Amino acid sequence: MTVKQDYAEKRSFGRRQTYLHGWVKIPGRPPLACTIHNMSEGGALLEFMHKVPLPFSFILTIESSNQTYGCEVRHTAGARTGVGFVDIATVQQAARASYGGEVGSWVEPGSVLTRK
Repeated sequence: MTVKQDYAEKRSFGRRQTYLHGWVKIPGRPPLACTIHNMSEGGALLEFMHKVPLPFSFILTIESSNQTYGCEVRHTAGARTGVGFVDIATVQQAARASYGGEVGSWVEPGSVLTRK
């Protein structure tokens, strides 16, 4: 008999429930609106209006605070995506390798780059 493991046991940081509006930014695509359902120091759970294909890494901006995070996909379930926070420079480097050219313009000047 298999026992379903609780995802909360795997988290390194406690999470808090939120209901924030955010924008996912991917080079060459328009920003995607999402709702951030919970956050921790290490990641967040995003929900989109419908299931959307996402690259492994992207930029997330929280609209109310203009905080910007580098994100990597950890899991997906329908329209929900769990992400881990990573250094923004890592995301930009991956984007340059995938998309070529300058990708710095997809992060607004003056944004708070909060994760290292």
